[in-house]
Amino acid sequence: MYHVLLLFVISHFVVKVYTQTQTVTVSPATFNVGEDATMTCTYTLAPGDVLAGLAWFKADASGNQNGSTLVSTGSTVNGRYSLSSNNRDLIITNVEVNDAGNYLCRVTVTITFDNAEDVGMLSVNCK
Repeated sequence: MYHVLLLFVISHFVVKVYTQTQTVTVSPATFNVGEDATMTCTYTLAPGDVLAGLAWFKADASGNQNGSTLVSTGSTVNGRYSLSSNNRDLIITNVEVNDAGNYLCRVTVTITFDNAEDVGMLSVNCK
């Protein structure tokens, strides 16, 4: 009887911890051609969660991933794309007009490997 009650209490607690969500926010940004653009990704993890990884992607107009990973915590540099020293922000060196568009930041947590993501728009002005 006591084991069943203890198991119920533990499983109820575990479900509560893992069903809490993390939040991700990507701020829109505007830069001029030739500047180094920074897209900022801010996230808050649920209590007990540990960051497993963060990745950046181009996104389509609906905010869906469009193509392969630009950079991630496992691969912090990819041509003109890199992660900032805080491993959160996307830096695009020498931004070009065709870099304009939506960028998706995806955060993955350990244990459940749940993802949370957000999309922000990069605008690029011609000089």
